[in-house]
Amino acid sequence: MPGGWATRSSPGASTSGTGGTPTPPRWPTASPGGSPPAASCCCTMSSRSTTHGASAGPSRIANTPIGAPCRPRWTSSCAGPAGDSGSSRCPSSCAAARRSAGAGRSAMRLTVIVPAYNAAATIGVQMTALAGQIWDEPWEVIVADNGSTDATRAEVERFRGRVPGLRLIDASARRGVAHGRNVAARAARADCLVWCDADDEVAPGWVAAIGSALAEDPLVASRFDYERLNPPWVRASRRNAQRMILGRFKYAPYFPHAGGSGLGVQRWLHEALGGFDESLICADTDYCYRAQLVGVKLRLVEEAVLHVRYRGSIADMYRQARNWETDNVLLHRRYRPADMPALPPRALVTYWARSFVRLAGRAPWLLSRRGRAAWAWHLGTLVGRIRGCLRHGVAAPR
Repeated sequence: MPGGWATRSSPGASTSGTGGTPTPPRWPTASPGGSPPAASCCCTMSSRSTTHGASAGPSRIANTPIGAPCRPRWTSSCAGPAGDSGSSRCPSSCAAARRSAGAGRSAMRLTVIVPAYNAAATIGVQMTALAGQIWDEPWEVIVADNGSTDATRAEVERFRGRVPGLRLIDASARRGVAHGRNVAARAARADCLVWCDADDEVAPGWVAAIGSALAEDPLVASRFDYERLNPPWVRASRRNAQRMILGRFKYAPYFPHAGGSGLGVQRWLHEALGGFDESLICADTDYCYRAQLVGVKLRLVEEAVLHVRYRGSIADMYRQARNWETDNVLLHRRYRPADMPALPPRALVTYWARSFVRLAGRAPWLLSRRGRAAWAWHLGTLVGRIRGCLRHGVAAPR
C-alpha cells in the first residue's frame, strides 16, 4: 500500500459471501430530481446500546459531528445489526436515503477509486489490471493524487484511452488515504463506489464481481490474495486475514470489518455515513463499524479477488503494525459499551509483561529473514497496543 498509508485486515471468525457466477445486477431506477439527500439520522449505536459518553462511537451520518454521543432511532421495517434479537432494523432516515438512491445520477453504475501517493513504482500494475477488466455495465476509474512528488501522475496519464472513463484529480489538500477516498467519492458519477489501492492489483473479473455484488448489497468487501505480489519472507510476517473470511477483533464492538482496498459501497450509504474519518489511520475499520451500527451488513464477495501488497521492509512492517494497533485502541474506546467494565491496570501490566516475555522467547526467529519479519510485526503490535492505551487513556483488552 502507498507509503505511509494503511488498510486494515485482521484475524476473523465470521464467514460470508457465496461462490458461483455473479448475479446479474438489478439496478435501482433513477427518479427525476436532484442528488439523493444525506440521511438525517444521527444514530451511531446499535439498538442494544443506549447513550454513550464522550468516548462513544463516532458519527459522520448527516450533520452529526464525529465523536458526538447519540441515541438510536430505529424503525421496524429495515435491516439491522447482526445479533440484535434476531431482527432486521435500520434508522428510518437511512431507509429514506436508500429509497432516493440514484436520483439525478447518470447511467454510470460503478466508480473505481484509486488513491495514490508517490506510487509511480506500482500504480502501472494496478492500471494495467483495470484496463483488462470486462463488464457489460458502464463504469469509470478515478485516480486521486494525494500530492505525489514522483512520476505518479505521468504514469497514470499513460493509460488514457485504455482505462474506462479515466480521470486524474487532485486530492492534496490533506495527506492520507482517507482524504483521497473522500475527495474522489465526491467527484464520482456512479451509483456505487469501490476503492482499491495503487500498489495492489485487481484480479481478472474483479470489476464485474464487485459491481454485480453492489447491485444486491450496500456494503461489500473483496477477497484478498497475498501470494502474487509478496515474496515468501514478506508473507511470513503475518497471515492473510481476509482470504476467505472477514476480520473481527476480540473486543467491542465485535463487528466484522474489511480492508479499505477492495471495499465497495452503494453511494447513498457512503453519503449517509459522511465518508471516511480522515483523522484515523484505520478509517476503513471505523467505516465498516459505523455502517453496521446503522443496520447494514458487510458481505465478503469471494469472486472479487484483490492481490494485495504488503510492506517491503522490516522497519515498515514494524511501523505499520504499531500504528494500526494504536488506532485500534482508539476504536475500542469509541465503540465499547458505556457500562463495559474497565480492565484492571494490574491485569493490563501483567499482560504486557507476559507478552514481552513471549516475544523474547521467540528470539531464535531473528536468525532468519522470515523470522525477523514476523518478530517485527509482533513487536509493533505490542508496542502499538501499549502506546494506544497510554495515549487514549483506556485499558484495552486483547
